[in-house]
This record gives sequence, C-alpha cells and structure tokens, in this order.
Amino acid sequence: MASSSGQSTEIGKCPRCGSRRCGVPGGRYCGLTDEEMDAKIAQERAKAAAKVAEEYRLIDEECDRMKQDLARRRQASEQQQAAEKKQQTAMEKAKLNEDAKKVLTKSIKECPGDGQDCVFSQLKPGEPAITDGLCMFCDPARLPKLAKTRNGKIRLKQALNAFRAKDEEIYEAAKAKLAALPADALLALDDGFGNYCPGDGIHACVFSSSQPGKKKAQTKGKGTCVWCEPGKFNEVLQNRKKLAAIGRTLRQFKDKNKEVYDMAKERIPEGVKKLIEAAGTKSRPRSAIHKASEAALARSIRRRLRTKTPAASCPR
Repeated sequence: MASSSGQSTEIGKCPRCGSRRCGVPGGRYCGLTDEEMDAKIAQERAKAAAKVAEEYRLIDEECDRMKQDLARRRQASEQQQAAEKKQQTAMEKAKLNEDAKKVLTKSIKECPGDGQDCVFSQLKPGEPAITDGLCMFCDPARLPKLAKTRNGKIRLKQALNAFRAKDEEIYEAAKAKLAALPADALLALDDGFGNYCPGDGIHACVFSSSQPGKKKAQTKGKGTCVWCEPGKFNEVLQNRKKLAAIGRTLRQFKDKNKEVYDMAKERIPEGVKKLIEAAGTKSRPRSAIHKASEAALARSIRRRLRTKTPAASCPR
C-alpha cells in the first residue's frame, strides 16, 4: 500500500517510528524500543499504584481523624450530660432539704421561755426545749402537777439526769426552778433525786462512783457521804457487805479517775484499809435467798419438763 507521499508503510506499524506498540504516532511511547517501552510502562504503573496508595492513606488518615473527633465530641457530650445530671440532682436534693426544713420548721415548736430564753432541751442543753407551748421547767403552773404524779416525777428525774450529764450550769438552773415549788410539792418528790453530798465543809464532794469527779448522790436525809466524813467508817467496821461495797467503789475510782482514787485512799483509816482488803478477797457465802432462788428455779424446770408434750413415737 502506498502513502500519499510516495512512501510505503506496513499495516499496523507507526508511520513515524515503525513500531507496532507505540500506539499514537508522536505519543509518549513513540520512538522507544520494546525494552524502553516496557520499562516506562512499568514505571507509570508503579507511579499509579503509589498514587492510589497515597490516596488510600489520606482517606485512612481522614477516617481516623473523623473517628477521634467523633470520640472527643461523644466524650464531651457524656461529660456535659453527667455534669447536668449532677447539677440537677444537687438542685433536687437542695429542694428536698428546703422542703423538709420548711416542714420541720412548721411542725416543730420551741419553748418561748418564761420571760427569758428557754435552755432546757434534754438533747442539747442550752437550747430551747422542743414542745408545744411552754416546757415543764418554764411553766410554773405545770411543775407542781408533775411533782405530784409518778410519771411526772420520772420525767423530772430523767431531765435532771440529762442536764447533769451534759451541762452542769443547766442542771443547776433546773434545780433552781424546782426550788421554787411549794413545800407540799417538794415533799411529794420523795425519791431523793437532787440530793447530793455537800462535801466536808472545805472541799466539794467528788466521790460519785459512776462519774468520779462529781458529787455523790445521797439518799434523802443521809447528809455527807462516807468519804467526806471519815468518822462514818466506824459504822461499817462490823458490816462486811458495806466494806466490800467500799472496796468496789475504790476499784471504780482507780479505773475511772486516778486523782479521785488517791484522794479516797488517803481518807480511809489504816485499820479500815486492811478490813476492806480482807472483805474483797473472801468469797461471798451463799445466802438463804440465793439458795431459795435456786430451789425455785429447779422446781420451775421440773414443772416444765412434766407438762411438756411428749414427742410423737416413730412408726414401726
């Protein structure tokens, strides 16, 4: 086949370079040998693969960045929700406390006092008593009625014991209120509470067995205790039970208050010390009352055993 220029060209070959693989005349493969063309194609494929790999890498980095951003937003959202929930819980709790305080303030009434502020709260001496109206120590018309009834005397005694254990000043103020009672009302308080050893005339009594350092409670009409009037030790020389009781009191002083123990020990005559030690070492004999109690207990047990329903026999 002849061309228009008069040159013959084989079919399928590039008219420029004569190669069958160059493709387009004057293209990027035109004029290359087969080896050069294979090398260039391999190079281009490697570049294309690297480009694709780079695109995938960028896509992966963008996905990771989006995941991290999403995780941060989710964490921030959870923290914000937790903070809002905590704030809401605190607000609800504060509201409940406020409502409870309003209810308590509305339902609980404090003693207004008898011209002076009330200080006769048994739970917190020095603060007003919680009551409807006046408390028993601020109501002068109520005290005589309480002092004449058994339950009233018990209430007074409990209040005085609470004041004495927690606040000595409030205890003395309560006693002053009781001192204003009529004579017949004071006589009705025959259980002896409020009567304490006055001391030896120089020093105040500190020989309470339950609370060493405070005054010893005395039965009404007995006056000073044996520690503040050493002459009374002569009355217990022939009474083994009283000697043993003094020994127990000494041990209580030693366990609870060493200073009171030393003071008490100094006031015991020498002869009485030996008797107290002897009374504490001897075994206590069984009294007739103990024997009778044991016999009654044995009789009760035997009676229960006799009246007890026998167990059902096993089937044969």
